Amino acid sequence: MMDDITLRNELDKIVNFSRVKIYFDSLKLPLGYVFDLFERKDNGTIILNKESESCFEKVSDPKNADFIFIPVPLSELNGTQEGMDIIAFHRDISISLHKPLLLVSDADLLFDPGFRDVILLTPGAYKSMGNQVSLPALLPNDPLEKWFHGEFKIIEKFDRVSVGFCGQATSNFLKTVKDHLQYLGLNAMKVIGRSRYLYVPYFMAASERAALLSSLENSNLVQTDFLKRERYKGGAKSDQDQKRLEYEFFKNIYDNLFTICMRGFGNYSVRFFQTLAMGRIPVVIETDSILPFESQIDYREICVMVPYKDRFKADQYIINFINSYSESELKVIQKRCRQTWLDHFRKKGLIYGLSQELKNMTFYQN
Repeated sequence: MMDDITLRNELDKIVNFSRVKIYFDSLKLPLGYVFDLFERKDNGTIILNKESESCFEKVSDPKNADFIFIPVPLSELNGTQEGMDIIAFHRDISISLHKPLLLVSDADLLFDPGFRDVILLTPGAYKSMGNQVSLPALLPNDPLEKWFHGEFKIIEKFDRVSVGFCGQATSNFLKTVKDHLQYLGLNAMKVIGRSRYLYVPYFMAASERAALLSSLENSNLVQTDFLKRERYKGGAKSDQDQKRLEYEFFKNIYDNLFTICMRGFGNYSVRFFQTLAMGRIPVVIETDSILPFESQIDYREICVMVPYKDRFKADQYIINFINSYSESELKVIQKRCRQTWLDHFRKKGLIYGLSQELKNMTFYQN
């Protein structure tokens, strides 16, 4: 008879090497974009792509599935009767067979699936809402390769605690008014029942960032290196300006041990993934958010996690973090940040990480 430890090891082997079984009805799905696990053949059929086949399996009988998984994101379904019928059809299957229904919300704001008993896969997940799985934002390329020839250089001196940020951060009156009007309009649509979105927060990202950066500039605990933009991506219009501003963005991350990562319009920060890709330490301002694959990655070992209510004490959290490690450990942490991005936040890592998150949701709870 196996003891508890041996039994758990055997169960872990099953979880780690079994594929997640999914079902969807290809005949019911419209043309258009499909989620990263899938590809559409020339005849319109949707199949798992080659990268996903080691972690997922499409089954022909929904009774054999672990999940009912609609591969077409909500941006393609939400707002049309055909799309809502597709969701309802797959939801009926999930209810009748007691299988969880997975939907992908692929925008900054969460699309409303029309039902509450579904699981949303989204980069902007909210911890307090439940039934949401956080996805990483995939970068179009490796910024270290693109801008610094792949040369990963560790910051080795820690007597000067450097904190960087490059991006939109402004308390400009017109920008603030514009943001207020945008949120008022979005919430008004929800009130009258014409919104496509499940939840519309009231988070003024540009002015929130400006206030946070100002507090850090007034700190005597850290050195700051901020490039504050009035407009999104600096308002660049020409290709030359776009390249210059993108280089300045990544050079700012490259030059500083820490980078401030606060949410934008959606409840996540692409800058978080860009910082990890550069092998630098993100300072994450927590806004009821879920970081991707939290059951697999101990973020508190490689990130400074700052509760939103303490955002104006971010300098203290940074100092506490750096004082918790030796110089040699801080060098290793930079390598771990880079490796975390390489292993988890490119397409192959997304596929594996998602399969493990889904297994954690079902297997260990049964």
